[in-house]
Amino acid sequence: MHTSVLPTRFQTRCQQEVNLSDAANVLHSPGLLSFAASAGLCRSTACDPFSWFDAFMSNNAGDQVYSTPRVRDLQRLLNGTRNRGVALGYEGHVVQLRPPGSVPDALSATLYIAMAMPALSPFVPIYKGLPGDALPPALAFRAGRRPDNTSLVWKARRLQALVVQDWPRLVPPAQAAIYAFERHMVHRQQPAFERRYMELHRSGREAAAAAQLARFTKHVVAQACALLDRLAAEAAEALGFEDGLPPDDVLSSALDWQSRLWFPPR
Repeated sequence: MHTSVLPTRFQTRCQQEVNLSDAANVLHSPGLLSFAASAGLCRSTACDPFSWFDAFMSNNAGDQVYSTPRVRDLQRLLNGTRNRGVALGYEGHVVQLRPPGSVPDALSATLYIAMAMPALSPFVPIYKGLPGDALPPALAFRAGRRPDNTSLVWKARRLQALVVQDWPRLVPPAQAAIYAFERHMVHRQQPAFERRYMELHRSGREAAAAAQLARFTKHVVAQACALLDRLAAEAAEALGFEDGLPPDDVLSSALDWQSRLWFPPR
């Protein structure tokens, strides 16, 4: 099976020719080009230049009365009815799945989750094999509007409430620190943890491997909490709050104000 990431029908019209060797900007399976050529999907035998639209789309009389109107109407229905900015106040997540047998089952699926605005909240990894009772309390969030001092949700929201008051000055350094944390976690901490986990798994020490996973998750989440606390304190100082972080009711009011900007009244 060959895989490519294709945009919608209308976008494919605008992005027809593509350089499949441009790995930085184009994602596809290695055999996609040879498959398209052998199946006769391209205008030229060698598929040079390669066109998404020519290979995988059609543009005949049937499309004009069926495909194009259908896509247009679906986009119209799903596009919403209000003109407003894209909301940035929710969480973000990425799921990583690995081929069967490449790693132990406990590491085969990883959920990277940012508990608040992804631009200002570090992504932390939650592996498939993490025992339910080992979930760090900072990842447990009780619905409601009352801030707490333990959850990643409210730690990130505190930072958000502060830095968006002066986005050009305060957001870039906060984001740089968060990105540095994520890079170190992905390129240093996770590989080291996974090596230790697989050593324990191969030796049949499953309980020790599970404990190692729980310790790693607890450690990474604690690091994320400490990072957000530090960035919030630095932002408060930069904004001139002499006594540290403003009271929670002040920060909650700031978040409400931001929400009204993103979700104006009907």
